[in-house]
Order: sequence, then structure tokens, then C-alpha cells
Amino acid sequence: MGLFKRRLPMSTAKGEIAGLAELAASRGWQSVDGDPFDSGVTNNLWRLNFALYGQREPISPGTSSPVGVRRSTYHESYAGTIEGRRLVVTNHSTNIAQLRIYDFEAVAVCSVELGTMSPVMLIQARALPLIARHVPTTASGDAEFDERFVAVLAPTVGAEVLTDDLRRLVMAHDDWALLGSENSFLCVSKGRYESGDAVAQRIDEVMSIVHAFPTSLVPTEIDRSVDDLAARIDRISTIDEALEFLEQLSPDDRQRLAQSKTPLAAFADVTTPEQAMARLESLDMPQRMQLVSMFQRLDDS
Repeated sequence: MGLFKRRLPMSTAKGEIAGLAELAASRGWQSVDGDPFDSGVTNNLWRLNFALYGQREPISPGTSSPVGVRRSTYHESYAGTIEGRRLVVTNHSTNIAQLRIYDFEAVAVCSVELGTMSPVMLIQARALPLIARHVPTTASGDAEFDERFVAVLAPTVGAEVLTDDLRRLVMAHDDWALLGSENSFLCVSKGRYESGDAVAQRIDEVMSIVHAFPTSLVPTEIDRSVDDLAARIDRISTIDEALEFLEQLSPDDRQRLAQSKTPLAAFADVTTPEQAMARLESLDMPQRMQLVSMFQRLDDS
């Protein structure tokens, strides 16, 4: 039936960003081929690609499904670390055409690892189409901020996460959106990165926002001492596997876990699922929130 053959999206890149390769080399970053994010993040970037240009993503009538297939593309992607946190910078583009066949536009993306579930799910300018429909928003109590921006927070977090410094930093731009994804925090702005200096400036801005989060919600340092344990936990998909994991922790594992700065330290002496649930219920809400992303798969099971 199709009258037109579907073409893959064409690049909006204008060539290598001036100074970016030099910046990457000076900071030890590596070039990334393909998609630097999982499909969930890419889908939200796809929506923001429309929203930041004042449009809603096209939806099939009577459904919540996007019209057709419009693949996202990434250009000039680099990954590295900053202050011990994993970092990704990239340009992302998609075809946002509504009345004509092609209209490729780009957004600049900076992603920083938080080491815990992001307390902010979305902050974007109120004047732009909201990419998250039918979800509760939270007012900060700051009239100027609430007039200009809308905030969607993690379920266990209140307006206290929208600190004075955070609001001030966010209000510096109307052409960006902030996106939370599991243990990462992304800044997405209209237009592509045009220079290495622009990339460096954006990273500084994003890190200032990360530093503005309350330390009770976002740790100042990411503890890597239990990365191997975290990887083993991520493979758990049943209660039996969870019990086996808890029972098989070595004394060294338990000691490392107990001395770590991660919220998992509270579970170092747990040996049964019943003890795990009791320990979880004894934690305060910020600690529970930090554990949500780690134990989400267990909860779903």
C-alpha cells in the first residue's frame, strides 16, 4: 500500500564539532558508536526533540502510540567520567516534520551518573508541550520558577529537592529540559553542540545542578567498591535467586558492603527475604528512594 519508500533519517551533523576531539582527548573520553543510551532514554529524547521545538510528537488518533517510525540518530557521542561519575555528551536528532516530509532538528545532550535513582524525573519550560502526560507535577513554592517551569519528581520526593540553588540554575535557560533516568541525570537543550567550549560549559552547568541536589538524596561521591555486588544483584529475577544471593555472600562481601557509602550497606547482615523487607521498612524515605532503582526488578517479580 505504501506510496513512498521509508528512508532512514539523514544526519543533521555539519561535521566534527570544532574543538571537541581535542577536549575529549584532554579528558580521556572515548568516542561512542551507535546509541549511547538504552531505548527508554532514547524514547524520551525523541519526545523532547519535538517539545523543545514547540511541537508534540505525532500520535495515532485514539491511541497513545506515535505515528509511524521516526528513528533517532546520535552524532559526535563521547563517554568518559567527571568527578568519578560516568558522563555522556552527544547530539541527538530526529525528523520533527508535521506538514512536510522531512524536518530534521537536533538537541544537545549531557548525561551524568548520580549513583542513585534521580530525584527529578523531568523539569521543562511550562510554555513548551509537556512530554509526560497524566502525571502529577510538583510546585516549588517559588512563584517565578513555577510560572516558567513544570517539575515531575520521583514518587518519594517532595519540593525540598528543588533547592534555591537548583531553581536559580535551571532558570538560567528556557531552551532546555532536565530528565531523570534511573541513576542518571540528563540535560537536553535545543540545538546541537557547535563547539568544544559549548560542551565544556554545559558540563559545568549540569554538574552545578547535580551539586545543588540535597546530599541526603544524591551522594557527593559514588562508591565503586560494591560494583561487582551490584552487578550480581542486577541479575536477580526471582525470590529464590535473591535468597541464594543473600545466603552466599562471603564474610568479605558483607564487610565491604557494610563499610561502603551505598544504601546497600544497611543490608550487609541480611540473610533472608523476610529480613530484607523488615530492614527496608526501617529505612527513612530518602534511603528507600535510593534503593528503588537497585531493587526494582525484585519488586516487579
